[in-house]
Amino acid sequence: YTATTTKEYAVSPNDITAANYALYKVDGGITSMSHTLQVGDFYMNDGSLLASSTEILSAAHKKACIGIIYSTDASRIGDAAKEALRQKGVTTPHGLVMALTNAYDGCWWGEFLKDENSSGDVRAPFKYNTDQLLKQYKNVDGYGETHWIINEYGKDGNTALQNTYIAFYHASRYGTADSETSQYAAPNTTTGWFIPSMGQWWDILSYLGGIDLRSYRTSQNNYVSIFAGKAVNNMNKYLEKINSATKFSTGSYFWSSSEENSVNACSVGLYSSNDDLNLYLYASHKNNIINNVRCVFAF
Repeated sequence: YTATTTKEYAVSPNDITAANYALYKVDGGITSMSHTLQVGDFYMNDGSLLASSTEILSAAHKKACIGIIYSTDASRIGDAAKEALRQKGVTTPHGLVMALTNAYDGCWWGEFLKDENSSGDVRAPFKYNTDQLLKQYKNVDGYGETHWIINEYGKDGNTALQNTYIAFYHASRYGTADSETSQYAAPNTTTGWFIPSMGQWWDILSYLGGIDLRSYRTSQNNYVSIFAGKAVNNMNKYLEKINSATKFSTGSYFWSSSEENSVNACSVGLYSSNDDLNLYLYASHKNNIINNVRCVFAF
C-alpha cells in the first residue's frame, strides 16, 4: 500500500520540512511522493496522514489530527467492517486507527446477566462467547459487535442504548456535535468510529504498545496479567505529541466490544499495585462503572 499526496494544509513548506513530516492522501490523487503506511502514522481529519517522526508536529497538524494508525494488517479488520468500507467505495482496506481521546469515562457495557445471542441467531456477532485468550485474539469484529448493539438497542428512542448499553451509546456519538467531539469526526471513506473488539485491543497493545502477546494466542485461559509499563509508555509517546489527546494512565480500564458471557464483557485493565503496572486482558461485569471507552475505525 502506498499513500499519495493530494493537498496541503495552511502551513509553510518550512514547517513541514523542519519537522521531517510529509502529508499523504490515503486514496486517489497524483503521486508526487510515496510512503509505505506504517504503525504510528498520524491520521488527519480529511483522510490524509503524516509519516511518523520523532520531531514535534506543527500547530496545524496537531489541530487536524484525529487518530494514530495502530495496524496495517487488513486481516485484523473484521468482515462487517470490510463490507462497510466496500459500500463506501474502499475495495482495498488499509488499516485501523485509534482515537486520540476517550469517548466516555466510566460506564456500563450493557445489561448484566443477559446473553446477547441467547436466541442462537447465527447472523449475530455474539454467537460465540469470547471466553478464552485464543478467542480474544481471533475476535476482530469490533465494528460488527458495536453496530449490532447500537441497532438492537437503539430502536426505541435510544432508551436502552442510552441507559444500559452506555459504552455503545457514547461510541455512536463520538466524532459528532452531539458529544462535542465533532473535531474528531471520521472521514466518509472510513467505517466511522466503533469500540474495538478484544482482538483489536491486542493489536493496539502489541503494535503501538510494543509488547509481545504472541505466546498467549493459543492459550485456553480466560485472562492474563503481565507487566504493562512498556505498553503505556510507548502508546503515550504518540499521544503526547497532540495537545488534545488523552494519554493512557495508571489505574485506567477500557471496554472492548466483545462479550465473554451473560455476566461479563471483555476488557483491558492497566492496574497499578506497589509501583508495578500490570496489564490485564480479562473480563469485567457488564455493569462495572470504572471502564472507559476508546474507539477505533478502519479505512
